[in-house]
Order: sequence, then structure tokens, then C-alpha cells
Amino acid sequence: MCRIFAIATALDVPPAIESRLLREFFRSSSETYSGGWGLGYFTDDGPMVIKEPIKATDSFALSGAIRRAEPGFVMAHVRNPTSGDRSVLNTHPFHKDGWLFSHNGTLGNPLSLKVKLLERYSESLQGNTDSEIMFHYLLQRIEQAGGAEAGILSAVREMSRDPDETTSSLNFALTDGTVLFALRRAFMNDEKYPMNFARLGSIEMVGPKTLLDRDSSTATGTFTVVAPVPPLPIATVPPKLAALTVTEGLSVPLCTPEAATWEAVAALPVTLIGQVPVAPPPVVDGTPR
Repeated sequence: MCRIFAIATALDVPPAIESRLLREFFRSSSETYSGGWGLGYFTDDGPMVIKEPIKATDSFALSGAIRRAEPGFVMAHVRNPTSGDRSVLNTHPFHKDGWLFSHNGTLGNPLSLKVKLLERYSESLQGNTDSEIMFHYLLQRIEQAGGAEAGILSAVREMSRDPDETTSSLNFALTDGTVLFALRRAFMNDEKYPMNFARLGSIEMVGPKTLLDRDSSTATGTFTVVAPVPPLPIATVPPKLAALTVTEGLSVPLCTPEAATWEAVAALPVTLIGQVPVAPPPVVDGTPR
């Protein structure tokens, strides 16, 4: 199993707040999930990923990686391997074509998904995890659908159809630096595969409830929402850039509990779609070693 923590921040958020949240995530998670850690963020040149197949709190690189993480979209991950060996190539987040991806769960039969990959997606696999296969499948469906929302939803529906009995969870976070998608879809004990959403001032986050459910002592401001991510993918972008919309035309302002609770939104028989800012996604990948 693993833990995911993803942040979407406004550019004026003080770096110290983001750094404190990241340090708390790694500190609180690394004892239980000691098989590797990773941190991804975006620069003007595209996504940057720093990761090691060791316990986060044992790493000499972790503090520097947190300090270098630029505001905007940041993704952190810790793992206990259930698929693939313990190596850098199998450590999350993964990156490809300007996207960052982290997964929490196990696919019971990843080969059935791998055989559906087109050549350019199958040959660019670097490790041997089910999670990386899932990532490349999502990107392939995004390309085929001609858009992120449609591609992600079609991929999730396909992966949710008659899952193998050993498939535990599809929970993931996916971002291209302009929008963050999060999915909560557990097939086994939902408590073991948490994915919660919270807002702290102008910071939106998805991650473990134990990290998000706290008071203003964590940083300046208080949370306005701490609720499970709806079972269908949601999209979140930095505040004042966009709002969540529902395909039937109902507009739900991002993270505004007065307008609608996440429980109410999740109960609607429609799909949540995120309006993406005009800025183009990064096109250059970089992985410092």
C-alpha cells in the first residue's frame, strides 16, 4: 500500500506553508510506508521528480527536495511495494509527456491492461509496476479521447469493469501542471485506501484524512472542507482560476461548502468536470538524480 499527498496552490502562497505540509506528510507516513519516497513539481521546463527507494526520513535529499519544490502543483508519495521491486524506477511519482502520476492500490491483473497499450506507451515503460502501466493507459486514453476529462473517465470505467478479485484500489492523483485530477475508487477495505479533500486558505489538497483533518496550527488559516473525494474523478485548480462544473450545467464553486457539500455533489448522477486555465501544459520532462 501507499499514501498520496497532492497540493494545488495559488502562486502567492508562502513557500514555508507548502514546505511545512510536505514535511508533515513525509514525517507522519514514512515509518509505515518505508519502501520509497518521491516528490514531483513543475518548473518552467516542465515536471521535476526527485525520488529514492528508501524511507523518506532516512534520506539526505528530502529536505533539499522540499525546499526546491515550486508553488503550483506538487505531488508527494510514499510506498510499501506490492507490485514491482524496490527501485528508483518503481518509485512514484511517475512522469511522462508533461504529466505526474501517483497511485495507491494493486491491480490484480496488470498484464490485461498492458496488452491494451499502443507501442509508444508500452515501450516507454521503465519499471515493472502495475501503477506505471495504469499511468500509461490513462495517458493513452486521454490521447484517444482528445481531452483529459473524457480520457480519464473512459479509462476509469474500463478498469472498474469486472475487476480482478485481487484488485484493491484505483486511487490516484494525476496532474499536468494546470489541473489536478484525483480518483477515489477502492474495491476492498475503503479505510485502507483513503483519499480525502481539504482546503486551507488558498491551498487545495488531496491525501490521508489524518494529515488533512487538523486545525489552524498547521499553517495560517483554517480548513473549510475536509471530505472524501467523490468516487468519480474530480479536478481541482488553484483558487480564482476555475470552478468545478457538473455536466448538466450546475456550477459548484470550488471548495465552497455553502454552495454544496462534497457529499451532495458526489450523490449527483453526473460527472464532475474541471475547467482548465488557458496556460498550455509543460512539454519538457526532467528528472534530477
